[in-house]
Amino acid sequence: MAAQKQMLYQAQHDGSTDSLMESIGEMQTTMSQLHSSVGVLINSMAEILKSMTEMKSALQHTTTTTEKESTVTEVKQDLPDAPEKEEETRRIFTKRIEVEMPAFDGRQTQNLNQWIIKAERYFEFGDFTEKEKILVSSLSFDGPALNWFIVTERLQPFADWDDFKSQLLDRFGPLESAMSRLLALKQVGSVVEYLTKFEEIASELPKGKDRHEMFLEGVFVNGLREEIKDVLPLFQPKGLDEIIAQARRLENSRFLERLVMVPRDPREH
Repeated sequence: MAAQKQMLYQAQHDGSTDSLMESIGEMQTTMSQLHSSVGVLINSMAEILKSMTEMKSALQHTTTTTEKESTVTEVKQDLPDAPEKEEETRRIFTKRIEVEMPAFDGRQTQNLNQWIIKAERYFEFGDFTEKEKILVSSLSFDGPALNWFIVTERLQPFADWDDFKSQLLDRFGPLESAMSRLLALKQVGSVVEYLTKFEEIASELPKGKDRHEMFLEGVFVNGLREEIKDVLPLFQPKGLDEIIAQARRLENSRFLERLVMVPRDPREH
């Protein structure tokens, strides 16, 4: 009887061991599959991260290229250093510059020429038509200048900018021409004061031969005080800039002071 019980116990024990080993084998298989799945997931995430990085880089490159193209003006011109290519596109990066149209009210007529110069410089920043130049100018007018524009425009519209400028000068400009005032200009105070007035009037001269440097040299020297004008040729200055610089030096020199103190022979004319 005891032997039978021992045999039954042994059979039950062997069955439990086999079952346990089978369970352990299944767990190992499951763990192996889980590790494999995790590896696949990690590889997938790495691929996704790589794709996102490439997309980010592509977007940054596209944005940079777009920004550059928005500030680039293409100019086609012949390149002498590249004979194999007749034409080649060069890129010129432009700067954004804010410029305001100067105002004019017609009361300070001595500033009219400066206003015209600034207005024409303003027009160089944009591709203005003749009508647009006149319209933009009228928007900067106030007081007597605006009243004049309204009346004149109603009677006879301006033909172009030159016509507008001519009538504006006739209405608010000096009575004498710039040439007449420049030829009549004489030094009364210092050389600097004389030079300031000289440049102011000379800027009103029309572009052309009247603006030739030799002409301005002669007019400037002719308007200097006699004692400076007489001594200036001894130094043989070349060009208007040197003439102006030498005149300023002579004015403050002791040599000229002694020369002025020496009385002249009344028989000299």
